[in-house]
Amino acid sequence: MDIGYDAELETRIILKLLVKAGFDIRKVMSSGNYSEEDAFGKPEESEWWNEWVVGKSEDEITKIANNFDDCMLIVRRDGRDGWLRFVYGNSWGELICDHTGDLAHPHSGLFDWSYSRGKSDSLLGPHYDSWDIGEVFELFGLRKQMTLMELIENYKEMKE
Repeated sequence: MDIGYDAELETRIILKLLVKAGFDIRKVMSSGNYSEEDAFGKPEESEWWNEWVVGKSEDEITKIANNFDDCMLIVRRDGRDGWLRFVYGNSWGELICDHTGDLAHPHSGLFDWSYSRGKSDSLLGPHYDSWDIGEVFELFGLRKQMTLMELIENYKEMKE
């Protein structure tokens, strides 16, 4: 499905922000197969629609999630389970679907939507759709002073 932007990059940004905020990424599952019974426990065996991702890298999790048009990311923070619904096909900045909920409706408190850049109670800080390129570099641990060729090479390595 061609959605007109790099959904893999948006997935990686969200995963990095979640991990940085103390979330454990536990599972990726098809939204169409979601049930409370299947969502929060470790499956006896992973299937294409219900993949246990504990111990997998952010790159591996990104590739698994990008295989779906619509999936649930099962997360845990401070002993509480929750989920985020990723809808590939939404516009940039809207990968986390508005129907996300379950950690006392975490979507409402995930990002600071005020764009004020001030102190915020949000879990992940200012929403990434307002970031400049330096903030993206910083999240990925890249130098801000980088040549265009270095940027291209780093991006190629990240996509592999």
